[in-house]
Parts: sequence; structure tokens; C-alpha cells
Amino acid sequence: MSLEILSSQTEEEFRDKLLDCVQKFNVKLHTDKTPDLQQLAKEQEDRPRISVVIDGPTLAYALADEHAANALFQVCLLASSVTCCRVSPK
Repeated sequence: MSLEILSSQTEEEFRDKLLDCVQKFNVKLHTDKTPDLQQLAKEQEDRPRISVVIDGPTLAYALADEHAANALFQVCLLASSVTCCRVSPK
């Protein structure tokens, strides 16, 4: 299993790490708000298993941009586990 730590000090660093994940795992970025989960499950069958770790400040970078949020969502859908550290409501 591959561990992908997306926690970053800057928004630019986060985007670089996210883009690396998208390319590394050949993630198809769907523009649908409601992706076909059965299709995603089929796509995942031949992929390596991944685990994603992200912290609260980095999650804020992702959620501030719609495209980054969508890309993160697609990566996390393919992950076996996702851990969000130091996340608290405002």
C-alpha cells in the first residue's frame, strides 16, 4: 500500500502533491457532482492500494478551490483509507 501524505505548508505545495497523486495513480478527474460509484469501483480494481493523509490547514487549501476539491475527492474515492488530522469546525 502506498502512503500519500498531502499535508503541505503552502497552497502551491499542496497543488503539486495533489497533481503528483493524480498522475501517479492515473486518476480520471470526473466533472460530475455525483460520480458513478460502480464505474469507480471497476476502475479501482487494477490500481495499487493507497492511503491518504491530510491535515486541517491543507484541507482548507483544497476546499477553497473547486477544482482542487474535486481532484482531492477523486483521489480519496480510490483510497483504501483517508486520515484527516487536526481538523476542527470553525
